Amino acid sequence: MVFSGHTDYLHCIVVRNSASQILTGSEDGTARIWDCRSGRCVRVIAPEKDMKSERFSSCVSCIALDASENWLVCGSGPGLFLWNLPASECISRISTGAPAQDVTAVGGYGGIVDVISPFGSHLCTFQCQ
Repeated sequence: MVFSGHTDYLHCIVVRNSASQILTGSEDGTARIWDCRSGRCVRVIAPEKDMKSERFSSCVSCIALDASENWLVCGSGPGLFLWNLPASECISRISTGAPAQDVTAVGGYGGIVDVISPFGSHLCTFQCQ
């Protein structure tokens, strides 16, 4: 099966088993959610659509899901963006000062999502009101 839609290089891929989906992040500035059964793109997420930065590229350099697979963190430009997938909305943005290269774990419970680095250190916490 071929998943067509991104217009530039892929940086990251994660699997959302609970919904039979694949999520990808690309140099084109988007993350996409793909249906594994049909190969079709079911949602395009553009974290920096309205927040263009001249200093950093707006590629989606890293993505991660929490254990519930309801929360998605996208690293794009100099920020991390938290998306609530069931609500289809960006909940929060945290500036990192430099492009994020990798996010390997996201822990979610209640209205709090912790973002952990590949080395196991706590990067930040998003808290929903």
